[in-house]
Amino acid sequence: MATSTARATGRITRCPTRRAQRCPRSASIGLEQATIRTHAGLIANFGLRLVKSGRVDPSLGRALNRAHEVRLVADYSGDLVDLQQATWVVETAAMFVDEMRRFVNSQA
Repeated sequence: MATSTARATGRITRCPTRRAQRCPRSASIGLEQATIRTHAGLIANFGLRLVKSGRVDPSLGRALNRAHEVRLVADYSGDLVDLQQATWVVETAAMFVDEMRRFVNSQA
């Protein structure tokens, strides 16, 4: 498990025993200096290095952030994610993967 939850405070912290991992294709999309340890770190790097630089459409960054918010609700709040939200996340994820596949292939 990548995160542990401090139930008393509701804070989510990174598990200190998990090693940072590098994506072998990260250099090809401009993340060569990135060592990503958490989902939030990945999303922040995506926004900083790809969206803010203008290489990726901002709507992809917003979609990634929103999907992460839904994931946090589902995983940590105890609240249920309704069918409409879940459907949106799945459909948006498919679109996101298609767009990122095109982006990575265009960088090769």
